[in-house]
Amino acid sequence: MINYLIILTLQMRELIDGSGVVWYAHQKAYCSAFKDYAGYVNTAVEFFFSKETLAKSCANGKSNSYSPLNQTIVNAIVGMYV
Repeated sequence: MINYLIILTLQMRELIDGSGVVWYAHQKAYCSAFKDYAGYVNTAVEFFFSKETLAKSCANGKSNSYSPLNQTIVNAIVGMYV
């Protein structure tokens, strides 16, 4: 459950309405500066996941040797939140 008071205090915004994934307004502005979708997605992924996590994971975890990333965050980044 999202504590909206904390989100408002920290001036955060939901990545996709209803997803529960939040980020700062300046992070959204930075990603929005990219003209292509790939640049936006790659930058957003870097905001939410460390390089170490990305090195040992894959987006959906369907590879035998890699664990999946948090699917709520991945779906919100690619706009597939339902």
